[in-house]
Amino acid sequence: MEKKTGKEALYLAFVLLALAAGAFCIVMASTLNPWSVQLTHLDSAVWISRAIEMKQGAVLYRDVWDHKGPVLFFIECLGLTLTPHSLTGIWILEWAAILITLWFFYKTARLYVKNKAAAVSAALISIVPLARFYQQGNCVEEWALPFMGASVYIFVRFFQTKVLKLWQVGVTGFCAMACFFLNGNLISVWAAFVPLTALYLMIKKRWKDLGLCAAAFLLGALAVFVPVFLYLAAGGAFGDFLNAYFGFNEGYIAGVGIRDYYYSIMEFIYKDNWFLYVHLAFLVLLLHQLFHKKVSWEWLWFVYVGVSLVLLSMSGRRYIHYGIQLVPCMIIPAAFLVRKVFGWCKNTWEYAAIWAVLFVAVFRFDAADYVEKDIRWLFDKEVINTYACGELSDYQVINDWTGQYSQEELEERVWEYHD
Repeated sequence: MEKKTGKEALYLAFVLLALAAGAFCIVMASTLNPWSVQLTHLDSAVWISRAIEMKQGAVLYRDVWDHKGPVLFFIECLGLTLTPHSLTGIWILEWAAILITLWFFYKTARLYVKNKAAAVSAALISIVPLARFYQQGNCVEEWALPFMGASVYIFVRFFQTKVLKLWQVGVTGFCAMACFFLNGNLISVWAAFVPLTALYLMIKKRWKDLGLCAAAFLLGALAVFVPVFLYLAAGGAFGDFLNAYFGFNEGYIAGVGIRDYYYSIMEFIYKDNWFLYVHLAFLVLLLHQLFHKKVSWEWLWFVYVGVSLVLLSMSGRRYIHYGIQLVPCMIIPAAFLVRKVFGWCKNTWEYAAIWAVLFVAVFRFDAADYVEKDIRWLFDKEVINTYACGELSDYQVINDWTGQYSQEELEERVWEYHD
């Protein structure tokens, strides 16, 4: 028993180390990493400056305005609290968010393949598109990833086992409300799987389970809603919140037509080749099963992918970072592929050899390109970040907090002001 426990601890250490390394490779492309000499991008600067003002006593929406949800600013405030007068705390939270996401990807992959190394590889395959969509980090979609990852695992586990655990249903409610209060369109996981789960329970006439799940989901959602409501009500900002979050965003998505949705969906399908090829391979495997008279629930996964593509296209704007919410769509196709490839192998060493060839043939060049274009420039003082093009006042608030630049250096590095 002791020997087995030691082996399990060693495996767990390997898993965590591999996932932490994968997350680190992503977050090194953040302008908030502690070695970066670059100003953060426009949106990030707005959110961080609002959080700094909140820490100095301002009430969100009443005293400082933005149209993103309150959970985003609570996260920014937490990061600023972790490392006072530094932005490194937010970067640490970025790392934690992606690591948690990868952990739930790993847990989801383990439902398909029992080998831990194979499950780790499925998780890492799933995170690859994030490198393309990341756009210097601290994007609102990034903060939704751990909530999405946790809920994807819970829903997949249910469809695999048909077993419901009410505390897990409560967790999905918590995650759904957290994502809704990050940004209203980040609810694709629940928009897809809550109706599918409810439909299954109704078909099976599991009415008691349906009622208990609805109650548990609501309680989980209230665990986020109540603190947010109390914060806004105590600050007299609830009306301002409604005007900013619903009023402004309604105008933000106004006028978006079918043509806009079509072009946005098509662009994001083809924007990341890895996302496209993995899903095509997944479709081939499902068709192979279908032709052999085996129908599995995984066909429903395309409902989730479709809902995700529609929701990220709501504004009609095709900003690259919107694609971050497609990242959780990768885990089931990746797990399917890994299970198939691992099934061909006689042992873990053969599987590792296949991975080594794949890395040299594919990832080697993508990784070098990623390091050169997304990471290395962050340490070059001669480069001016063209995405740092917001109001000088926002960067001034941040610089007063961190003391990173002189006034002259700050004005030179804010692209819009300098230009």
